[in-house]
Amino acid sequence: MPDRRDIAAFAKRALVLGFVAAASTALFQFWHASLWGLPITKVISYALFFLLIGLLARRSTGALQRQAGGELPLLATALIGVLAFHLREHRASLLAPPRVDIGTDTILAARDFLSFRLNPYLDTRIGAIGQIHQQWGFHYGPAMLLGYLPAGIWGDVAYKLMTLIYLALTAWLCGELAVDKARPRAERAACRLFAALLLLLPSTLWSELFISGVCDLFPVFLMLLSICLVERKRLLLAGVAAGLSFSAKFIPAIALLALFIRWRPHWRAWCGVAIGFIPLLLAGVFWGRHFWLAAVAFHASKPYDFSSLLWYIPVRYHVLFTGLQVASAGILILLNLRRPLESGRLVLHAAILIAVLSVTFKEVHGNHSLWCFPLLVILLAKYSYRFAPAQPAT
Repeated sequence: MPDRRDIAAFAKRALVLGFVAAASTALFQFWHASLWGLPITKVISYALFFLLIGLLARRSTGALQRQAGGELPLLATALIGVLAFHLREHRASLLAPPRVDIGTDTILAARDFLSFRLNPYLDTRIGAIGQIHQQWGFHYGPAMLLGYLPAGIWGDVAYKLMTLIYLALTAWLCGELAVDKARPRAERAACRLFAALLLLLPSTLWSELFISGVCDLFPVFLMLLSICLVERKRLLLAGVAAGLSFSAKFIPAIALLALFIRWRPHWRAWCGVAIGFIPLLLAGVFWGRHFWLAAVAFHASKPYDFSSLLWYIPVRYHVLFTGLQVASAGILILLNLRRPLESGRLVLHAAILIAVLSVTFKEVHGNHSLWCFPLLVILLAKYSYRFAPAQPAT
């Protein structure tokens, strides 16, 4: 029979976890609710996320808390309930074609790729955006085609199924990176479930993936896989995953690659990155200038729109945004220059750098929230389980 102190400790832990889950979901929903409003709201959202993480980290402790892991049945029930609810709500969209060009273009490009006759970076049915026709075509990297290759055969259903698989794998990786391996087994299991719950709670995440049909989760999954492999000291494979993430989409992987830079380079990691770059090199060789125009020049020359802070700032001050991006990357690189590759610092600093890149980008669309949110989930789950509202267990 648990005593009153155990019950009080359990209640306080449940209160902390409930508050963090509600706050995280509300902030993510707020990010999207203001999608076509003032972009300053994106800055506010990220600022509040990091404020919450900072408050939890400040009270973090390594001491074992009373009834640690006792909330495991509640978390398992909540996770099953959330999955059942969202799968039921989106059962129709799981079979429907994507509503945005990101998804439909990826399916068409995968079909071109599998035909061995059509160049997805030259196909004018794909990515017909802007007035420069030479830049029409598939606007992402060739590894994205590999990640969604089944969609080239089975179409919309395979595309949504691959997205669902990447969502499940991303939730698992969030749990792996949030958990403290030195804690008791029950607490580790509870932390994994809580991280997955934080990721899967927001309804707008499911809307972006299965109604809009964006493909950004695939490179994010590869980025998290790379960090997880760093934690397990598999640096060659970590580099391969990071390189493939960059070969799929340049952001957010560019942030992780910048944080790989060390005074004494980890050559195994960089050899892996070179392997991950092979799809980029092959695309450049076989698809030539059409690849560079559609996948590189298009993004470099794309004008900013009203979803970006740049829209509201005089042009003469735009250089400050570039300066902020470079300064943020430079400071974080210098902070890590003489440190070993460590997963916790990679998660935190990648989240900071991606948030800065996101809010200073030429456009801030709904799919961009997926770049940073899994990293924020990892940090929230990690520090929620190190938070010390109760006295340590004796």
